Amino acid sequence: MQPQKIKKKVLIKGFFSVVLITAISILALYFITKIDFISNYIDYFFKYRLASGNLISAGIKNDGSGTARLLQIKNILNDNANPVFALIGRGTNAYYMAAQGQTYIVDGTYLWIYKDLGLIGLMILLIISKKIMAYNQVRKSRYKWGIVAGGIALCVFMITNPTFMMSADASVIFGLHLYIMARES
Repeated sequence: MQPQKIKKKVLIKGFFSVVLITAISILALYFITKIDFISNYIDYFFKYRLASGNLISAGIKNDGSGTARLLQIKNILNDNANPVFALIGRGTNAYYMAAQGQTYIVDGTYLWIYKDLGLIGLMILLIISKKIMAYNQVRKSRYKWGIVAGGIALCVFMITNPTFMMSADASVIFGLHLYIMARES
């Protein structure tokens, strides 16, 4: 066969593969959204947070999630206003007042570490986060981009979620990073 005919066949196969995958994905999404739980969740999110403009036009003050996070930040900063608490924190699992009442869970790893361990603990966490990112950018590793992508995702999620403290995926990323770092040194 001629090279031009081979290229044309590959192009046609690729096009039909994309069309087939797109059609299967659309059908799968259609049937998945027919499940009541998923449909109700999507409807609620679209109706009350996006379509009505609550999150965007009315601002974060009318959004329940945003309001609760602002209240957390305010209360933790007020609780740690004492210079000693600002430096060393209030202790692990210290209680504070949140939107749902007295609790110790904070929606953000950095804020949680600041509440529990103060600026010293926060600096340690930031150094660990920096090491996750910086080490893999200077070393040659076949896992480099996976660890860097995982590190970026971990650092971003830690802003609004207690990811590092409460999830297995954060522990796996961190453990994998330490394993590769020890293996390559």
